[in-house]
Amino acid sequence: MKPEDFYTKPACNTPQRLTLYLPDGKDSGEWIEVYGIDSDAYEAALAEYQQQLLAIEITASVHKAKALEVSSTPEQIDKAIGSFSKFRQIGRHC
Repeated sequence: MKPEDFYTKPACNTPQRLTLYLPDGKDSGEWIEVYGIDSDAYEAALAEYQQQLLAIEITASVHKAKALEVSSTPEQIDKAIGSFSKFRQIGRHC
């Protein structure tokens, strides 16, 4: 055997077709393609996801800082907290 026989990257970059079955177990005729966790496609999607989360966290931090300003009125604090909560919910769904 050669070391190349154990390389996983080429296999992960080749999508595997998975058949989708109906609730009764019959073949639906539909399928999805799944890439491995070591694939280039997965790494690119993960990087994009992390960038989106970072942008949400930065925006949420700004809203949180505004809510905690000493000169803020109760109405301004409520508005900033509402905006902060909205961004926190978005971050959970990415």
